[in-house]
Amino acid sequence: MVFGPKKNFLLRLPTLRRIELFVMNKFLFLIRNFRIRRNEDAFTLVELIVVVVIIGILSGIAIPSFQNASVKARQKEAAVLINSYMKAVQSYYMEFGTYPRGAYSISEYVSVNACRVPDPSRCKNMSTYTPSGNSWFTPSGFYQIFFRGGYGYRTQILAAPTGSFASTGLPVVGCFNSQTNIMEIKLLTIKNISTSQMFC
Repeated sequence: MVFGPKKNFLLRLPTLRRIELFVMNKFLFLIRNFRIRRNEDAFTLVELIVVVVIIGILSGIAIPSFQNASVKARQKEAAVLINSYMKAVQSYYMEFGTYPRGAYSISEYVSVNACRVPDPSRCKNMSTYTPSGNSWFTPSGFYQIFFRGGYGYRTQILAAPTGSFASTGLPVVGCFNSQTNIMEIKLLTIKNISTSQMFC
């Protein structure tokens, strides 16, 4: 049992971290207890099974969280790009009073670089180019950008996962509303969503 300030400290930790600490403390207790109690140098079969089970539980908790972290990092990369594009849309609208129609319109406000293929391994070795249309691939090749400008009083820029990342990636949507002069970036949490369902 843990009492006093140490107990309060443990209660403030996230649940996953508390479970890890509890399992590690039990693991260390078992090892110390068996070594003190026995004078033998070898572990018994039960001790080995307990260790294998504990390692299996810890890896089962840790591996999915690492996989989700890489997907979130790629989504953040797309969000940074969408954010810069949306600021360029806002600047364009403030200067001209109309919406930009594609990458060529916002290229004087922000550097728009693209990869020619939706393949991250090829994009690493391929030089980027400046797109001129309404759709292009991010320099990393993980996302395809869709520019939807001038729909009513709103402009949307979408980042949809593409290629081998399409089934596991998370999309990003950016919107600029000219009536309220508000720009919004949304990190969506739904995988395999079509671009027609992506909106602010």
